[in-house]
Formats: sequence, C-alpha cells, structure tokens
Amino acid sequence: MAAGASESNQLLAFIKIELADQALELQSYLQSKGADIPAPSSEDLHEDLSRIIEACDVCFASSAPADVEAVLNSIVSMIILETVKDNNKLIVQFCAKLSAATTCQEVCLKVTNLLFNSLKPSSPVKYDVYYSLVSLAGKVDQIDSVFSSIPEMEAALGSDLTVAQKQKLLRLIYRELLNNKHSEAASVVMIDLLRTYSEETASEAREEAQRCVLAALADPDTYLLDHLLSLKPVQSLEGSPVYQLLTIFISEGLAQYQQFYAQHKDLVESWGLNHANNETKMRQLTFMQLAQAHPDMPFDMIEKELQVPEKGVEEFVIEVLRTRLVRGRMDQAARKVHISSTMHRTFARPQWQQLRDVLTAWKANVSATCESMQSVVMAQMEMMGQLSNA
Repeated sequence: MAAGASESNQLLAFIKIELADQALELQSYLQSKGADIPAPSSEDLHEDLSRIIEACDVCFASSAPADVEAVLNSIVSMIILETVKDNNKLIVQFCAKLSAATTCQEVCLKVTNLLFNSLKPSSPVKYDVYYSLVSLAGKVDQIDSVFSSIPEMEAALGSDLTVAQKQKLLRLIYRELLNNKHSEAASVVMIDLLRTYSEETASEAREEAQRCVLAALADPDTYLLDHLLSLKPVQSLEGSPVYQLLTIFISEGLAQYQQFYAQHKDLVESWGLNHANNETKMRQLTFMQLAQAHPDMPFDMIEKELQVPEKGVEEFVIEVLRTRLVRGRMDQAARKVHISSTMHRTFARPQWQQLRDVLTAWKANVSATCESMQSVVMAQMEMMGQLSNA
C-alpha cells in the first residue's frame, strides 16, 4: 500500500529556487533531449508546466533512471504547490503521462507514490493518482506494494469515493492482481466489486458475475460457494447455464453434475473449465453431503455413489480428509470411514438453528458445571468450618 495517512501531509524537500527558474531548467533539459517545446513564460506558469509534462517522457529512453527520476521529482515539486493555477488538472495530466510510460516504469511508480503521499487528505485528485499508482504497480509486478486490502484502500482515499469510482478502481485492481498471479486476492476484490451493485444495477455486471462464478468453480481450493448467491449480479444470472452449474456445486451431487456436463459439454469447455477437475471437486462435495447422514460410511457406498474404483477408495478418502472439509478416520479392516465432523456446503436457516441448539446446550452444560463446582466449594468450606470448631 502507498504510505499511510501519517505521511500524507509531509511536503517534499527540493532545492529552493523560483518556479519560473525551475521551469526554465526543465525546459532546457528536455530540449536537450529532443523535445520541441516553447520557452517558458513568466505570465502563465500553468501553461508552461502543462507543456513540460507533455514532453517529459522524451527523456525516458535516453537518460539514466536517476536523471529521469530527478526530472519527474522536479515536476512533482512544482505541481503540488497550491499557488499554481489549476494544479489539480496538472496532477491528472502528469499521472496520465506516467501511466502511459512503456519504459522507466519503476521510476514512474516511485514518483507517483511520492506524489500520492504528498497530497493533502482532502485532495480531490487522490483517486486519480491512486488509480495511476495501481496501474503502474501492476505493470512492474509490484501490485502488493500499493494494495493490501480494500479497507486500507478506502481509508487512504477517504469517504468521498463514489460507487462508480470504486467500481472502476476495483476492476483495475482485480485485473492487475490476476496479471500478477494473486488469484485468491483477486477473487476477494471481485466479490467486493459485485457487492457494490444493487438489484436495479445488477444486470450491468452480468459478465463480471459469470467470470467470478467460473473462477470460483475452477479454483481447486474453493469448495464452499453458497455465499455467491447473495450477490445481486450473480442472482441476475438465474436461468442461465452458469447459474445452474453453480447451484449444482452448491447443493447437488456428482450424478447431477455429470448429467449437466453431458448436456453442455461444449459450453463447459468454452468456459475454460476442466471436466476431470470438476468431477474431482464434485466427488469431494458429494462425500461431504453423504457424511452428514452417514457418520460410519462404508467403502461400498463410496464406490457406488461417488464412482470410485475399489482400489482407489482409500486414496480418495485420504485426499478428502486432507482438505479438512471432513474430519474422521479410516478403518481399513472394517472398510468404513468414521466421520467426526463435516463442514456444511450451505449455511442457511437450518444450519443457524443447529448452531443455536449446540450453543444453547453448551451454555446449559457450562451452567451445570459451575453449579456443581460451587456446591463442591461450599461443601469443602462447611467441612473446614466444622473441623476448625472441633
């Protein structure tokens, strides 16, 4: 993440020279690198800076990174000053120029981070600078240096972030996380993005909702998917094949998946899903469901219901137990799996009721234990009193 709020009010320290002189030095340097820009005007510093910003990338390919950084930092030192007319427009223009860089991208990232941390918390362009910061970080595989979590991002940008801005930013972060192979973090961002849509706007995110569902289905470490059904854009997919497939993975069994695949083979493959991996996950999910009703599950049931060859049952059980979806032990002699606990594929009203019953029973047991201990303590105190009086 970019530097936090404690640093955001710190002003940059540069050589103190008049802005007009500084603009003249920048103009002369850029001209030496081949830039075609007019001489600075003492009457319109904003226009001078705009021209300098437009030409600053001329030095990217021909100057050492340290020299490029010095030029860019000099521009930052000038445009953050509120005495410059329309400095916010200059900041947006500068960020656009840095974001478009194809060389010196790490230098541009460093300078953009410096610019972001130099802005006041109330600056109306913090969002624009941060957007450029994420874009540059993604290009140089440093996305984790500017983004760690959505709450931290929101804290850094303030409460004025609009829904449209947040959606645009989360789309960028999601894309860059995927490009940088942070698929788990990308999934979290996508779910948060889908949460920003209401029932009225959900249809606008149908394509993103489908991508979210397919990514979750394809992830070998994601088994519990019922939370996706609470997202309005996912609900807008109801009636579509991808929604039907999602409900199969949430609450149905291996046989239902195989039937779906037989009817939509080409579609499943066009989605980029691996049929063999889907079957493996569905076997594990179906085992979870069977385990809730069969605490002592015979190997024969696993062979029949999950279509596992006799020789592969033990290996299959070991893999399921390794996922922690189900806890138990295998009894090879009795050809059974003794289930001690299992996770629920869905957590709706019945599961909440079951949890309430368990907690109520636990509370009653704790109260009974406390009363028993109190009785023991009182009895011991009474006995000690009788002994002292004897």
